[in-house]
Amino acid sequence: MEDNGWPEYQRLVIDRLDRLERGQVNLLDDVIAIREAVAGLRVKSSVWGFAAGALPVLIAVGIALWKAGLP
Repeated sequence: MEDNGWPEYQRLVIDRLDRLERGQVNLLDDVIAIREAVAGLRVKSSVWGFAAGALPVLIAVGIALWKAGLP
């Protein structure tokens, strides 16, 4: 039987497919990590946004109570 190089090419193709699969798995892991980081940043920004919005309100209420003569 004539050797047309198929076995060598077959190993090359399988090797490339394996590398692509590993790359996709690594990429998926990175995407998951990025999504988790973004979710954490959203929570932090919500907390800081609430604090930044509540502070002026608390100050205004405190000043109003102080002007009204309440403790």
